[in-house]
Amino acid sequence: MSGRISALFLALILIAGTLSAQNLTPDRMYRPVVGYVIDTCSTMPVKDVVVYSFDSFEDALKGKATLSQTWNTKTFNRKGDILETVTDASGRYLIPALSDGALMFFFRDKKEIVIKKVLRRSSVSLGKKEEERKIEIKPLEFDLSSLDGYSAGRITSGLKLDLDFNYYLPYSSTSRSDSRLTVERRIVDLETGEVLSSSMPVVRDGKTYHRKMRKLRSKSDAADSIYRIAERFRPLTDTTSSVRIKDDLNAEKWKDHCFKVGYFIDLDEAGKVRHLDTLYMMTNRVGRPLKFLQHVFEPYVFEPEESVEPSGRAVRRKLTLRGEYDGNIPEVLRDSIYELTVLHIKAVVPPLRTYVENMALADSLVQAAMEEHRTFFAGKLDSEVRVTRTSEVVRWSAVADMLASEYPDVSSRIRRAVKRHGDDVDAQTADVLKSDGYSEVVAPLLEKLQSVEYRYDFLTARRFSQKEYLERFASAEDDEVLEWHLRRAIEESQILEGRPWDYPANELAALYIRNEIPDTSILSPFADRSLQVCDIDTDDPVTGRHLIRNRQEMVANQAMMHILDKDYALADSLVTILPESYRYLSDVAHCMEGEAPFDAAAIVRLSNSSLQNKVVMDMYRESVGERTAKALEDMPEDKAITWYLRARYLCIIYENDVPRMQSEKMDGLDVTVYETVVSHLRKCFQTDGSLVDDAVLDSDVNETALKEVLGVYVL
Repeated sequence: MSGRISALFLALILIAGTLSAQNLTPDRMYRPVVGYVIDTCSTMPVKDVVVYSFDSFEDALKGKATLSQTWNTKTFNRKGDILETVTDASGRYLIPALSDGALMFFFRDKKEIVIKKVLRRSSVSLGKKEEERKIEIKPLEFDLSSLDGYSAGRITSGLKLDLDFNYYLPYSSTSRSDSRLTVERRIVDLETGEVLSSSMPVVRDGKTYHRKMRKLRSKSDAADSIYRIAERFRPLTDTTSSVRIKDDLNAEKWKDHCFKVGYFIDLDEAGKVRHLDTLYMMTNRVGRPLKFLQHVFEPYVFEPEESVEPSGRAVRRKLTLRGEYDGNIPEVLRDSIYELTVLHIKAVVPPLRTYVENMALADSLVQAAMEEHRTFFAGKLDSEVRVTRTSEVVRWSAVADMLASEYPDVSSRIRRAVKRHGDDVDAQTADVLKSDGYSEVVAPLLEKLQSVEYRYDFLTARRFSQKEYLERFASAEDDEVLEWHLRRAIEESQILEGRPWDYPANELAALYIRNEIPDTSILSPFADRSLQVCDIDTDDPVTGRHLIRNRQEMVANQAMMHILDKDYALADSLVTILPESYRYLSDVAHCMEGEAPFDAAAIVRLSNSSLQNKVVMDMYRESVGERTAKALEDMPEDKAITWYLRARYLCIIYENDVPRMQSEKMDGLDVTVYETVVSHLRKCFQTDGSLVDDAVLDSDVNETALKEVLGVYVL
């Protein structure tokens, strides 16, 4: 299930809102810092990462150098004078830190260390922050009642909240006298994940909590940014079994948002925070039928201009491709358009061994790359292609220059060693790195200097003339072959003429639009919003050939690409430079961005564009009736949106009155209106489970019927 429905159940928002007084805390006072550690490849949380808090970035660097010598966390912080914690199963941690301090993250399994400056922040994370836990639901499986950690609480239907109840703490055999309990109310926008509001928390401290935290911080209670809030409430004791929640809220100011009000209850056990529960007490659902508008696009095309071939296939140009060899030879060299003439491979290694060893390493890297290329070019390197190879060891004087800004003391010691021993006496010069733990700090930096570089020189000639390309476009037997020819024509014209050919670029974009594949890179060289107008006749300054800048068909197709890519604002901006005949594109982009249609003419254009849009615009204008019912009847029954809109239509007609829906039968059928709504929703979700998100937030979908279909009290 996607993000917004997940947020209804298990939103785990990264926030330091409980620290409402933290911006008043002096720089040299400790404040709680929270965050997540997320694997950037899998986007999954990483648990058991050790987090250390240092008073400065320099202290963290020294700590990294010391820890990387042994990788032993027990001996590293044996005295316990460095604040530390570990991430929990959700990748979350909490630790006291100075505003100008630094955090060191140690990944024990990979033996990797990352340092992050606090920089006055209350939240420091590694990787992409996981805003919510993702829960996948397969079609036909709607029993969500077993979701861990979900507390339905008490859901109200209005925008005012008046609460006075007890929350009962889970049983625990451990002492609560050394813990802090916080209860904070947050209002979260369910579509964007934004925290719209957070309250001053209820804070109850155990009698020994501050004694333990003083040992942890080595500071006074004054460093605790919410200590004064805790003084207002009764202390937490071992016998405390419940906490009273008394609150009143008027959420009228957020009535246009899809939001949920939750009370987040956490227990800080002397530095280690445990989330106890989240009580959701209010939700607001908003009817936005315009989000269901259908994109009905037919790409715009034009005829290619007649042009004189620029000397046909005789055009040959020498080109050079440079880069760093990583074991993968560029696929472009497999193309027959390129005639390789020179291959140069160069290995660069850092001076971490003796001179002989370094040169041997460089030679082995060159040889490995050569073998890979020899296989790739199938013997051509031995005869037709001139091959050059070079090995290089980075000189110590260059290393000193490289380290001068970040490690000036190391840089100066290297310069003295070079002056004494010479620039190429690697083993002796490397001794300067072995003192004071600098070898573990600097050596990894030097290892990054190791590389294998390449340069390919080749000639290229025109594969086909424009006339021949046009013939191949017309005769392509399928989309895959057509795409291959179009891309080759674009690439070839870019190489040989310095500008891609506009006709195949537009045809390729049209092919993608018909298949609803967004790729804004195809037409980006041809659609320039800053020019303000379309169809500018000019001549290419390089070739002297006539060309049209901002051709209106290409600008319109690029706007469609942005709409397919859900970048409605950019599409809307681009359409403003098009003639009036393209207003439909602007109507769609404007409405999909969440805005009302421009005028009555826009409503008519959208209504006439498809059956689905006729229904949607009727719902938007609150004028559903026989015309709407006829359009719904004619919509395809294999589409999930058809069943969704049919259910929504019935809910609107019967004003979401459940008793009335349960008592009236459908015309000519022996089923009630309510049973029909439930059946339509079930068919919709079985076809496309992603529409559950929209239904949960849609105030025009009956709440009772939705609960019955989903099998859980979610609203």
